Parts: sequence; C-alpha cells; structure tokens
Amino acid sequence: MSGTATIRRAALNDLLAVYNIERQSFNHPYGLVVFLTLLTSPSSLFLVAEDAGKVVGYAVARVDEGSALLLSIAVHPQHRRRGIGALLLRSIIRQLPEEVEYLDLQVAVSNRVAISFYEKHGFEKIRIIPRYYKDGEDAYLMRLALTS
Repeated sequence: MSGTATIRRAALNDLLAVYNIERQSFNHPYGLVVFLTLLTSPSSLFLVAEDAGKVVGYAVARVDEGSALLLSIAVHPQHRRRGIGALLLRSIIRQLPEEVEYLDLQVAVSNRVAISFYEKHGFEKIRIIPRYYKDGEDAYLMRLALTS
C-alpha cells in the first residue's frame, strides 16, 4: 500500500514541499507563514510522509486540552491512492497525547472523496458549519472519538 513511505516529524526544510502539496490539493490553501507558525507551535503535531527522500504528504493537527483539530492533511497528486494518507492519519492519531478524547476536522460538503476517506477511518459528521470557506461553501464538522 504505502510502499516505502515513512512518517516523521516535519522540519523547517520541509515547508516548501508541504506548501507545494497544499497548493495542489486545496481550493483555499494555507499560506507558507501558517505552516511556519504551525511548525514552531508547541501545540501542533506536524508530520510528513517521505518516499525516496522526498516529502510526498503531510498532516498537521493542533492539540488542546482533551481535544485535537486536524488542520490539514494532503498527499502529492502523483502519490495518491497508495495508502499514504491513511498512514499519515493513523500516525497523527497514534501520536496524540493520551488525554485527547476526540479529533475534529472541517471538510467542504462538496469534497465527497475526503468525506468518504474520513468516514472509512471512523469519523462521523457532527454538524454543518454554514459558509465556512471564503467562497461561501459550507463545511462538515467531523469527529473521531478516541476514547470508548
């Protein structure tokens, strides 16, 4: 599935590759400064997937007391459908502090591929957030319960 992809903590020299993947993956990409801020924040968990020495995907979450928010996860278009996204998501979940009870995320209601991916990994739609995106599109708030 994921071939030779390995997961590790993101480093400063990964940010341009992460930003490139972000721009190719989303209609409303985060800026480079956002990724720099997340990389240096003690409340962030920022991972990259590397294949043959090249960053091919990333995931970043912000951790608060008892909860976490998956801010962004993406795989380079040429490396999709190989299990790298699932590997990144499982790695984020595994590395969250033990006291985190749930992982939330927002996803565009039109992004059926992502919604299906998250549902396959146990996330449930909690509610719709009206006009979440700059273009007015709604988002789903989705949640994965981490404690039984």
